Parts: sequence; C-alpha cells; structure tokens
Amino acid sequence: MLVLAVAKTRTGTTLGKPVLLTEGRVTLVDAFLAGSVLLGLVLNAVLGWWWADPFRRNSARLLRRPGSPRGAAHETPALIMQVSR
Repeated sequence: MLVLAVAKTRTGTTLGKPVLLTEGRVTLVDAFLAGSVLLGLVLNAVLGWWWADPFRRNSARLLRRPGSPRGAAHETPALIMQVSR
C-alpha cells in the first residue's frame, strides 16, 4: 500500500491533479491502519499482549483531525469538493 500511496502522490503532482494527491494521502492512512492492525494481532498472538489491539485502536485516533468524529479519511469527499471548485 505504501508503494501505491507514493505512486498516486507522484502521479497527482506530475499531472497537477489535487484529487489524486488526496487519494494518495488516504491510501497512506489506510496503509498505516492496516499495519497497526497487523502489529496488534501479531503482538497478541506471539507475546500474548492482549492490550496491544486496544492500544493500537486508541493510537489510530491520532490521525483524526480536530472536529472530525471519524478521522481524516472521513473528510476526504469534502476536501475533494473544495479543491475541484
């Protein structure tokens, strides 16, 4: 996913497409969330750290923007609408 995020960002920069830049950022957030889920599951399975998954879930809240109940990815359609006008 990280490769895809970088590719979308580079392509968006080259073509001057802000929507593709935003899509690259959303893909980067998705990659972080997928990695954190995997890390929580591995820590739970290998080391028995049952608290790793709740810790991961709470640390993912750092990605939220102020005033956004669902996180940065939730605001992407609004950002696309603002940029395309």
